[in-house]
Amino acid sequence: MEALTKPGRLDAPLLVTEEVAKLLDATRTPFVRAARVALTGMETLFDVYEVIDPARSLSSPGHAAQWEILLRRLEGLRQAADLPALQAAFGALGCADDARVRWLQAQCRQLEEPAQLSRWDGVVRYEK
Repeated sequence: MEALTKPGRLDAPLLVTEEVAKLLDATRTPFVRAARVALTGMETLFDVYEVIDPARSLSSPGHAAQWEILLRRLEGLRQAADLPALQAAFGALGCADDARVRWLQAQCRQLEEPAQLSRWDGVVRYEK
């Protein structure tokens, strides 16, 4: 799990599993789902959550809900024609300078390549 926190991966200071996220009080310890991931050699897909600083804009319930919508749109993306609308939606979130949003934008830039998009199934895959 720690390897996913690194730059070039999910680039998040603190990631937890869904089991841990369920134990958190979101009003005191805000978190957002960071991605659905698969690690090489593991067949199980799992969601990881970033515990975020309460001062970050994504810590507000409204921004966190909007983030989840954008993340689901990214995960469901299958056609290049849908990319511009998703990228335009980042501005509506109102926190484009957030590290999590920058990660999402980087994912979209990768999916601009037809070969990447043709293999995309909504799961972020990493080698151990």
